[in-house]
Amino acid sequence: MKNVFFSVLVLFMLAVSMLGNVNLVKADPIQNLSISQATITPQKIIKDVQETVTVLFVLSNTAANDMTLDITTNRPRTTDTQHFLTVENANVGANYPYTIENDYSLPANEPRTIDFTVTLPQNEEGTGTYTGTITVTDQDGDTLTRDYSIVVENSNPAVSVSGLTDNQIVITSEEENVKTKEFTLANSGNRNLNDLTLKIEGGTFFDGTKTISFRAKFGDDVFRNVVLNTPLEMASDLNTGSSSTITIEATIPQDINLDNYIGRIVIADTAHAQATGTIPLTIKIEPEICSDGRISNGISGSVDGPQSGNLRISISNPDRNDDFKINDEISIEVEVENKENKDLDVIAEAVLYDLDRNKKILPVSSDSLEVEKDSREDFDFTMIVPNDEDIDPGNTYILYIKAYEDGDEDQYCNYDSVEIDLERDDDAVVINSFTINPTVALQESSISFRVGVENIGTDEQRDTYIILRNEELNLNLRSNVFDLKKYDKSGNDYIFTQTFTVPKDVDAKDYTIEAVVYYNNERDTASKSGTLTVQAKESGEEEAITPTAATGPVTYTPTGASIFDGLDSTKTLFIIGDIVLVILAVLFLILIFKKK
Repeated sequence: MKNVFFSVLVLFMLAVSMLGNVNLVKADPIQNLSISQATITPQKIIKDVQETVTVLFVLSNTAANDMTLDITTNRPRTTDTQHFLTVENANVGANYPYTIENDYSLPANEPRTIDFTVTLPQNEEGTGTYTGTITVTDQDGDTLTRDYSIVVENSNPAVSVSGLTDNQIVITSEEENVKTKEFTLANSGNRNLNDLTLKIEGGTFFDGTKTISFRAKFGDDVFRNVVLNTPLEMASDLNTGSSSTITIEATIPQDINLDNYIGRIVIADTAHAQATGTIPLTIKIEPEICSDGRISNGISGSVDGPQSGNLRISISNPDRNDDFKINDEISIEVEVENKENKDLDVIAEAVLYDLDRNKKILPVSSDSLEVEKDSREDFDFTMIVPNDEDIDPGNTYILYIKAYEDGDEDQYCNYDSVEIDLERDDDAVVINSFTINPTVALQESSISFRVGVENIGTDEQRDTYIILRNEELNLNLRSNVFDLKKYDKSGNDYIFTQTFTVPKDVDAKDYTIEAVVYYNNERDTASKSGTLTVQAKESGEEEAITPTAATGPVTYTPTGASIFDGLDSTKTLFIIGDIVLVILAVLFLILIFKKK
């Protein structure tokens, strides 16, 4: 019994040993042979664009003798084995494996390349990763394998753009000027772009008489003219992963309207009739805000926006399209940043600009503040909306705020802007002047008032009148009723003058005189006040008498007549002296003749 048990055990061990030896033999790779990772050129198959790739690998024999090898591959397939690629430039007589090389002689220590092509079948719609296997077999039947992968994608032409301002290309300039703007175009798609064009579209680069013209430069190429709405071929291809610098040049004609001119730049791949990128384009024609334009370190043209250069500015208040009325106070808040390596004394200056009339309305400046290097400083000041007859609610108003170095605007100057709305009420009358003459008067003396009113609203005002009042002085003077035309018509103002005698029994002190205008059928009023100082009249002091001019000729008749009437005292003395001399002369002659 024991012999039978040991016999069975020995037979089992031998069987296991033989199976293990067989498995080890099958798993042994080809000794002294290596195969590199496959190189796929190009890296992907792009449907309808690039549908064939080359697969290349390197075999290395480190043995002392040459090797004779058979090299085959299967068809690359997706994981679900539902989609296949085709292997070409190989022996396709058999479906599998495809023979790449038979009886290939691989010299010792001389690496050799083996390559073949893989193509997307005509009716194959699958995308994704396809995996194939290269198999190398030697004369002893030993094998070495290497997997390779090929990615298949749909065509996706695309570009990305950098160097923009608020996701658009913005060129800011004054009239009669040439400005350039650079941006970088990168191929962010999955295929090379070989037939790119640039086109500037939009019909708003024209103000009715003047047109903005453009030129473009690709990389280091020369500038070429751009015809609006017409594609311009780019000078070079743009391969996947590469980029190119594009420069747009805008020529601004003289006397073009100050405005924002809007369009877009379209980058297209004409070979496949696909637009690959659209970039908004804005040309801002602005008035002269800085004396030499935006400037930094004395270099004009080196600053292309409020957040460029070494002196930067940003508006915190007011916000875009905030509404203001005549005589409203605008609170202005800006932040100025100094990126220079030295401290700068900076002034902020605000100016309202009417784009429709090309007119500066009102400049207001802040105090000078020191902005230390690499730091920021807040500037806060106010502006009063002026009572300007030319302010029209239909016009476009821009609040420009510039920051410049105190005394050196030609070295550092930058500005920011915000569009605001200036409105007029339908019914709005203001007192634009109120004078009291004299402002210091005695009891029982006469004073005069002068009140000027103006209609700044959009509606005519009928049956308007003015009242001057102070209860303590028993002052209550009323003008005649008058009409005021709307703000932009002649006859929109009126002046009321009146005299008043200070009562003799009022106290000596200051009195507030109020002038009030009633308009809009007495539903609305506007007022202004002034101060009259009354002084006490001293006891016995008589008021100076002002002579009254005669209304006709006045004749004065004396009670007696004289030969000296009508002569002054000097002439009278001379006449008397002459008479005395005549008398003395006569007496002297009588004495002479008497002696004889």
